[in-house]
Amino acid sequence: MPFAGMAAGFDFSWREAGPIFLAADDLAKDKRPEEVLTAAKEQLDVARESGDKQAQASALLASTLGYLGLGASEKTLLIAGDARRLLRVVGRAEDEVTAVLLIAALQLRNGAAEDALCAAEEAQSMCKERGDRKAEASSQCALARSYLQLARPEEALRAASAAASTAALVGDKRAQAGACILASQALASAGSAVAAQGRAEESVALYKAAGDKHGEAQALRSLAEAHLLKGDAAAALTASGDAAALSVALADDAGRAGSLCITAEAQRLSGDSAAALKSAREALILFRKADDNKGVQLAKEKCAALRSKSAAASDVDTASSGAGISKAGACCIPGVSGPGGLAVEPWVNCLRVCGTAESKRLSGMVAVVTGASRGTGKGTAQMLAQAGAVVYVTGRSSTGSPTDPTVPSTVDDTAAGFSKAGGTGVGVAVHMDHTQADDNRALVDVVSRNHGRLDILVNNAPCNAPADASASAWLQPASIGSDLVASTAFDRTAQTLQFAPCLRRGRGLVVDFAEAGAHNSASGAAVAEQLRDRSVHLLSMAPGCVKSEKSMVSAQQVGAKLIDLESTRFSGQAVAKIAAMDPTELSRFSSSHRALCTAAAARFELDGYTHEAEVQTFATSGRTTFVR
Repeated sequence: MPFAGMAAGFDFSWREAGPIFLAADDLAKDKRPEEVLTAAKEQLDVARESGDKQAQASALLASTLGYLGLGASEKTLLIAGDARRLLRVVGRAEDEVTAVLLIAALQLRNGAAEDALCAAEEAQSMCKERGDRKAEASSQCALARSYLQLARPEEALRAASAAASTAALVGDKRAQAGACILASQALASAGSAVAAQGRAEESVALYKAAGDKHGEAQALRSLAEAHLLKGDAAAALTASGDAAALSVALADDAGRAGSLCITAEAQRLSGDSAAALKSAREALILFRKADDNKGVQLAKEKCAALRSKSAAASDVDTASSGAGISKAGACCIPGVSGPGGLAVEPWVNCLRVCGTAESKRLSGMVAVVTGASRGTGKGTAQMLAQAGAVVYVTGRSSTGSPTDPTVPSTVDDTAAGFSKAGGTGVGVAVHMDHTQADDNRALVDVVSRNHGRLDILVNNAPCNAPADASASAWLQPASIGSDLVASTAFDRTAQTLQFAPCLRRGRGLVVDFAEAGAHNSASGAAVAEQLRDRSVHLLSMAPGCVKSEKSMVSAQQVGAKLIDLESTRFSGQAVAKIAAMDPTELSRFSSSHRALCTAAAARFELDGYTHEAEVQTFATSGRTTFVR
């Protein structure tokens, strides 16, 4: 049930809360977030016209599920607050309590523990006034969770114990088991390992009696943590293994990842750092699959800690091998590419051979790449052509008249080189200046007349503000910076809007290349929202430091050493990968990646080198330049 998942273990049966929550649950069942929001909006409009406030409340509650699925936490809280006020107006006190608990759950997810505590206290007061013991147990669990997040274990223990007693009185084994888990966590926070173990074991027994496998797995994880607190690694491994087995049977990736994190800690405690690191890495993969950002961060920290311990614990012969390697690495062939003291293990090398048709993922698509004479624009155009697209490349350069004397490359060279790069050979060079409105209109007319649509638009061409080349930077007019930013944003926005009528619905993709940290302009965001309503997706992408023709010339002139740079085709790999997504996947990706770096979509260079997203490295040695 969606609301049960949103409440994150408040141990309250949302289906028994009332018909309004039942209707909201049914409205959101088996739908994607975008579909939930569309259905909720339609119901809300109908309910407002008819004056049916209960139907309005159901639609608003369904909207909270849609916005939560899209990651809009603040919007979710606002909608839940509006629903709660409507429930008060129509006199649905039972559903109002549930809405307050829902708000507390959302605030806990956002890390606002103080606000969640206030909401839980309000819910408890309402339950006492109504004499609803079952909902009171849920509000006491909410209090316990809030106290735990505020690092107040004694108060959390009192609230959890009260919740367990209340749930026992009404015969709700699930709620009682959930309260026992909270009590175990509070005792563990206070350092009472034996008492925490007892409460966790009680919770496991209650969940088994209730037949709740999800709850049983959660209780087993709490039991394993209590064993770790006691220093009993063997018992912790057994409990976490049982929890992982249950999570596998339930297809619960996040639960299995949490169990593996505990397993990793138990293995570390028993002295097996290598196995612990393997478990932590597996947990990281599962957390990413479950889209659990907090879990991903936890697994990353555990991997980092285990890597340092594993490196410190390894005592191998560091005699240099024939390949000249004298340091033990994670990926090496003992005795060949690694220290000879390492144990020899079997290894397999695999080469995958595929036909060219497999790589033509964009066959039949039409793309326009602006500013494609050199650098990132040229590399992007090459990768789109290699993937099978018909590519129009634009620029002011022409044969015999390059725009930069130090890099004599033109759009004609780019289009002619597609066949050499492994593309379809379909490239169209367009000589134009994107600062001229007439040129932009002519480009739109040509593409519309020849193809009737445009699938991919890559805005890469910069705007060059007039400057005195003979004067130093600090002697330039103060208006140059603002002119450059304003005109670049306007030109790209105007170009996108001119192409809007022929951009393909559902699969249309617009990518604006920008500098890191400067790729979230107000105009771009506004246009993105407008296009999104028409199923056209606008993304702002920031390449890292690129090994372009110009940067290599500059490095040679000053004697600098270029380190860890992206190739010009790496951005093209990212664009091609996004453009090849199916409409549903593209819609989800664009909603969560309005602004991104190239490494967030592509990881491997053509030569196999790996780039990590959001990682910046700086090297200073002699005349080595800073790189990002």
